[in-house]
Amino acid sequence: MTNTNPRRSRRIHIEGADREWTEQAPPRMSPADPSRAPETPPSSADRETNPSLNEVERQRQIDDNKRAALDQSRALSGRISAARRSLDSLRIATANSDERAVNSSRKKAAARQAQAAREAQRRFAESQDRLGDAVVAALGSLAPGPAGCPVSGLATPGHHLAPAEYQRIGLLQDVVGAPAALLPLVGHHGWKVTGDRASAVEIVRTAVARIIAQIPLRHVALHVFDPRITGVLGGFAPLRQLNAATFPAPSVDARAFEEVLSAVLTRAAQNAELVTANGASSFAEHWRRLGNPQGCLSVVVVLDYPLGIDDRISSLLTRAVALGPANGVVVLFCEPSQPGGSAGSTKVPSDLEMSKGLRRIEVGRTQAAVADWPDVVVELDPPLTDGMLTGLLAGIEEVENDWHGPSLELRDVIGADVDSPWTGSAAESLDVSVGRIGKEKLDISLRTANPPHPNMLLGGAVGQGKSNLLLDLVYGLAARYSPQELEFYLLDFKRGLEFKRFDADSSGESWLPHVRVLGLESNHAFGVAVLQHVHDEMERRSRMFKQYNAGSLAEFRARSGEILPRVVLVVDEFHVLFEGDENYVDRCVALTEALAKQGRAYGVHLVFASQTVSGIRALAAKADAIFGQFPLRLSLKNTAAESQALLSQGNKEAAELTYRGEVVLNRNFGMNPDEDNVRGLCAYADPEYVVQLQRTLWLREHGARPMVFVGTEYAQLDARVVARHNAAARRQTGLTFLLGRPVAVTDQPRAHTMLDDSDQSVALLGADDELVSSVLFTTLLTAMGSLASGRLVILDGRGDLEQKDWFTHVLRAAQEFDVEIEIIDRDDAMRFLAEEVLPRLDADRCIDRMLVVSVGTQRLKHKDEQFDCDPSLEAADEYTYREIPTGRTLLRRLVREGAIANTFFFGTWATPRTAEEDLGMNWPGIGLFITAGLGLEDVRSLAGHSAGRVDGSPRVGLVDRATEGLETVVPFALVGTGIGGLM
Repeated sequence: MTNTNPRRSRRIHIEGADREWTEQAPPRMSPADPSRAPETPPSSADRETNPSLNEVERQRQIDDNKRAALDQSRALSGRISAARRSLDSLRIATANSDERAVNSSRKKAAARQAQAAREAQRRFAESQDRLGDAVVAALGSLAPGPAGCPVSGLATPGHHLAPAEYQRIGLLQDVVGAPAALLPLVGHHGWKVTGDRASAVEIVRTAVARIIAQIPLRHVALHVFDPRITGVLGGFAPLRQLNAATFPAPSVDARAFEEVLSAVLTRAAQNAELVTANGASSFAEHWRRLGNPQGCLSVVVVLDYPLGIDDRISSLLTRAVALGPANGVVVLFCEPSQPGGSAGSTKVPSDLEMSKGLRRIEVGRTQAAVADWPDVVVELDPPLTDGMLTGLLAGIEEVENDWHGPSLELRDVIGADVDSPWTGSAAESLDVSVGRIGKEKLDISLRTANPPHPNMLLGGAVGQGKSNLLLDLVYGLAARYSPQELEFYLLDFKRGLEFKRFDADSSGESWLPHVRVLGLESNHAFGVAVLQHVHDEMERRSRMFKQYNAGSLAEFRARSGEILPRVVLVVDEFHVLFEGDENYVDRCVALTEALAKQGRAYGVHLVFASQTVSGIRALAAKADAIFGQFPLRLSLKNTAAESQALLSQGNKEAAELTYRGEVVLNRNFGMNPDEDNVRGLCAYADPEYVVQLQRTLWLREHGARPMVFVGTEYAQLDARVVARHNAAARRQTGLTFLLGRPVAVTDQPRAHTMLDDSDQSVALLGADDELVSSVLFTTLLTAMGSLASGRLVILDGRGDLEQKDWFTHVLRAAQEFDVEIEIIDRDDAMRFLAEEVLPRLDADRCIDRMLVVSVGTQRLKHKDEQFDCDPSLEAADEYTYREIPTGRTLLRRLVREGAIANTFFFGTWATPRTAEEDLGMNWPGIGLFITAGLGLEDVRSLAGHSAGRVDGSPRVGLVDRATEGLETVVPFALVGTGIGGLM
């Protein structure tokens, strides 16, 4: 069979196989019937014996191949069809997907565009807002508060650090956001408003309202020239009730207005000096730098200009308009247009018209045009209604009542010294900052030389901050100098206890370490005592300086190596020292003169403060000699008369101060005020701050507590003092007891000793029961040491001694010292003298000690009754008279001779007269009188006609017949009275 489609094939030779296998490929199985079992290929022997077998086989193979190819073709065709279907499906799916992707992309692009548009719009809006905020902020900085708010906001005034330079008149039309239309005014030359009368007047009226809403009234003056007498600014008249100088009556004629303008120019010159001295360029900047208003802003309003303006006034107005920004003058011209033509018949002065800087405003009924603002229209603010103006004035009144001026904290002035305390040396001077002059410190220097500024006068009217200034001085010095460098002696003559803060607190701690003596509500006697003590210290230093040939404190410290502190004596309301009892006054004048003249060389300085310096009669002859040693003069606000009395004649600047805490300091005896006056602001000594500062200094180092003398309180009797006294008295002869605290610079109580001699008795005279009880209590309590194991007999003329609360302490002390106490009723008192005292007086010697205390002696009975102590005794003969003693004669003998027999007497009487009735003329036997509430004549009957009153209360006077004069003592408080007591 012929092979019409011979199949090309190739032979593959396999190395190592039989040639026959490699030359003839093995037969292939037809794929047509894969399930048919393969036939066994014919062997070579079959092919050789049957030649057609190869052909048949090939044919069969060809058929099989065809069938296989056909099957494959069909399968391929199926796959192709399936592939085509898949491709169609894929093509459709792809197209849909692409369409969706395109749509999605379009949507996303649109969303991005919309978002971008929105973002751009937002950024634009934000930029607009920022721009608007920036514009508002810029405008607000130009015209803050009342200067730039809508008219309705003027009902809420507010004081600012400085007046705004710009004022609002309306809103800008055709400008994005319609911002406020602001024009420069304060610190500039002024406005000239022309056009519609009602609108022109309203602009001026509103401008005035904005100014007074910003500035404290005492720093602004409104001067109005109203030639037509229209009274259009009469709504501001209530300002006169708050401060008359703020709105004086308007001027209506040329002569009155000429005087006003002259005064305005004079004030402008004063303002210029203040501003220039502070290094500022404008009036407003001066206020900002200073931190408080100073000077006065003059607002001049000229209505119906140019009516009534002559050449003289025109010249003055031209000068006022031409003033620079440092002068504090604002001029407002109102030139309304008149019906039918010109503003008036008066010719407009050309020099005023040509003044540079005057802002011109042309107004209609609702709009205005401003010169130098081309193509800009201003929509005017609505009028300021009467109700709005009334509300504004009410608000100003409230603010004025609450406004006490600017304040400066002491911590901001002495902070550096507080952070590093006690680093100063007092060898040359004491330097302290008490406030500020603008941004600079207000310094005071107490110094011996270069230049000599040893002493200072300080004054001010009531409520102006004098006490606060003294606190600044004391705490400022205490923070810078240690107690080894500085000592304070502080006297407070006011009724208030301003200096009490320098003493210990309620826990007995935290006193100011530098204070040695603290006098509270002091009286003349203690004032003299302190002056004498400081004078004695000066004399002591004089002797020390001579040893080293030193002429000053600095030289002494350098040559001796000893740190001798400076002494500062501060006396508040010092004029009290020079009033009243002549004996005290003369001594005060002499001591003050000596200290003022000589003290500086020895480091002793005086700081005298008072509300008034004028009219101190006692200093009439000595004022120049004393105050000539006070180069430092510092005054708070005061009257013109007091300003001159404190500073110097003609120096009235203290009367021109405006706020509490403002001061004038002059370091040249108050002279040459134009050059030497320094004006500043004192710091406020916050109570909490100074308490903490004092505590900090006390914890750093403190010595003994200050010696405190309170002028209107009893002295405090310390149980430790009583114990020490009684312990010492047991070893002494005589009978010793305490009476009170001496009015002197000492912490040692006043003691008295009755010796074992004649005329040693003590008489307490007076009807003041509290004073008598106080002295009696102290005497009995502190006599126990001398009476140890002895006897105390009380003749109770009052009959109520055992009911006294304080007597229980006496009983307790008697038990401790084994003292027998016996109380004798007033009916038996004279018999006791006859039966128990007389034998002691007649005995040769009494070892045991007895104290007889007679309370209310004038009430004792049976004084004139005879007491025959030994009836068995008969006269030697009938011609000899044997005297039988009476109760009174026994009492007199006890008073005269009792101490010799170790029987001491202490008696109380209501008056000197009743004592004289019992004891006889001139009170024989009394060695010491104690006065308790006696009048001047009674005191002089005891101490002499030159004696003065016992100074102060509670006080008792001591008249020791062994010496001269009257000594004042502060009695100790009764236990349980709430004034003091024993523990």
